[in-house]
Amino acid sequence: MGVAGHNDPLLGETTCGSLLQQLQLIWDEVGESDDDRDKMLLQLEQECLDVYRRKVDQASSSRARLLQQLANSKSELTRLLSSLGELSISGVIVPDKTTGTIKEQLAATSPFLEQLCRKKEKRVKEFADVQLQIQTIRGEIAGTLQVGDHLEMPHVNEDDLSMKKLNEFLFELQALQKEKSDRLHKILDFVSSVHDLCSVLGMDFLATVTEVHPSLIDSVGAHSKSVSDETISRLSKMVTELKEEKVKRLGKIQALASQLTDLWNLMDATVEERQLFDHVTCNMSSTLDRVTVPGALALDVIDQVKMCFLLSASLVY
Repeated sequence: MGVAGHNDPLLGETTCGSLLQQLQLIWDEVGESDDDRDKMLLQLEQECLDVYRRKVDQASSSRARLLQQLANSKSELTRLLSSLGELSISGVIVPDKTTGTIKEQLAATSPFLEQLCRKKEKRVKEFADVQLQIQTIRGEIAGTLQVGDHLEMPHVNEDDLSMKKLNEFLFELQALQKEKSDRLHKILDFVSSVHDLCSVLGMDFLATVTEVHPSLIDSVGAHSKSVSDETISRLSKMVTELKEEKVKRLGKIQALASQLTDLWNLMDATVEERQLFDHVTCNMSSTLDRVTVPGALALDVIDQVKMCFLLSASLVY
């Protein structure tokens, strides 16, 4: 009965009335005056009003908080939709819930808001990953980022997280990846040329190519090699210098070989004597591109031919 009494307004009024009757009986027995009775009744009425007023104020504050929460949810929903550049989530149109109770409107908005928040977090990560790759390749091309260096995750502008914007970054990344690939192929071609030239000239390839950049040695993976403008420029210059050195040495070898052959003819040198320098005389009329034997233009070979020529010349003259 007690629980039912709290839920039944009519029973509540009856209870208050019965309490008032008890109070009247007590006043009659005590002999309270009409003025005192009126004062006490007025006081009771005021206390009741105060209780109701507090409850109304509390309810009003609660409603204001819910309304603000609803306004914030709708504002955040609109902002997220605008940021993501979408009008729907997974093909479901977000409802424009403007009717019903405040709690009903909140309940209708909440699941879409949570879904959009998850989608936003995923999209922000996608943007950050793409932008990090873009900044890394840009740094590698500019030479401001060394091989193996790592950048901090970039700040993502969350005002525009649309797929259109993401695709723009992806297109830029693809262009940079192609440029890096083209640069890498050019660098590998240069390194191959340096290797072949060093081999013919009898030079230390590793020491030579490391002067340009330590990442150019064979033990370093292709995708870890420097692709900067400076590296390409220095490699190109090195290839040009080595080619010039090859031309210079081939000229010396051919001149010495020609002079040595003339001396051998004067000396009627034997075939066996001439065969000792076949590796030199075979290049006497060769073009630059056809001289590819390792060490063919090494400095010690040139020195040997010089010594042989001087010795042969001393015997003749």
